[in-house]
Amino acid sequence: MAHNHAAFLDGTGTTLRIGPSPMPKAGAGELVIRNHAIAINPIDGFQQATGAYLESFPVVLGHDIAGEIYEVGSGVTKFQKGDRVIAHCWGMITKQHEDAGFAEYSRVKAGVTALLPTNVSFTEGVAMPVAIGTAASALYDNLQLPLPSQNATSTGKVLLVYGGSSSVGLTTTQLASAAGIRAVAIASERNHGLCKEMGASQVLDQKDPDLVDKLVAAIGKKDDFVGIFDTISWDDTYANDYKILEKFGSSRLLITHPVPENVPAGVQAKMVFSLGGFAFPVWEQWVPKALQSGALKCRPKPLVVGRGLEKIQDGINRHAKGVSAQKVVVEL
Repeated sequence: MAHNHAAFLDGTGTTLRIGPSPMPKAGAGELVIRNHAIAINPIDGFQQATGAYLESFPVVLGHDIAGEIYEVGSGVTKFQKGDRVIAHCWGMITKQHEDAGFAEYSRVKAGVTALLPTNVSFTEGVAMPVAIGTAASALYDNLQLPLPSQNATSTGKVLLVYGGSSSVGLTTTQLASAAGIRAVAIASERNHGLCKEMGASQVLDQKDPDLVDKLVAAIGKKDDFVGIFDTISWDDTYANDYKILEKFGSSRLLITHPVPENVPAGVQAKMVFSLGGFAFPVWEQWVPKALQSGALKCRPKPLVVGRGLEKIQDGINRHAKGVSAQKVVVEL
């Protein structure tokens, strides 16, 4: 019988502790994954440092996993034991250690799991789950945009993606483009090629002194503009967001942090949350086929910091120093 271990957070600001953890059991509509790669997300270090969204300790963090299916729950027909998959852990909602990602085995919902092609490594694929969920929240739950398809036609609509070379930015661009939405991205100059490879129609330099005017020209008609998804959500990006929205008389601003104070009148700013049923349709209807065909690319590339649960803390520390067009990953 398999035994599980996890990386526990014992209190706000403490270092992760490795210890035994309950072995997950797959319930109806669920899977248990033997993790081979775990990705680090901004929320992980934020929760460790501040205790945000945590009700009690000890707790297991972690959202992005890639590995092999160990157990299949009742009612699940699309997966079998041994399948290579990526999945989004929902421990932040369920508050159960078994449902978090920083562990050797994790329990996940089958609806946010997808088969991983044999030509894609676990360390590459693990960049995708949280990014898919966050993009789905922005595009479908908030902006009510169409789902991607294999042969999408142009809708004439335009979305501005701020932080276009982040994992969320790159995935949002891919999903939007595959739904006929024209994505205009903002990124550092060295990452323009990557953003265009993912489908951005235009990419502008985040340090350009004429950024706002160039964005207005790139977006075009007011009626075509659906809003801004600011995946960075810092004070300096908000300043540009507000200027752009004012130019267009638009109000839709989606961000990845809590809504700041003193948002200008008329701006509808909302924080997106990656966990929810709104993600099921894109996971079930498009992600598996798109991964197999290569229409959905696993980007950014991994920055592997080591192997083993004890390296997760190193990964969080490395992420805190800043990364660009990379995903911090730990192998197991």
